[in-house]
Amino acid sequence: MMGDERIHKGVKGRSKGRKIDRKVMYFTYIKHITDNQLLEHGAS
Repeated sequence: MMGDERIHKGVKGRSKGRKIDRKVMYFTYIKHITDNQLLEHGAS
């Protein structure tokens, strides 16, 4: 959930740091996939 907050903050201060926003979004995306994979492995 904290990753989502960071993305929203980044969208507000768009002129400040586009690269940072992209990095945070990328890591949040990777974490999301990793969590899903862990859930799938746990279920099976």
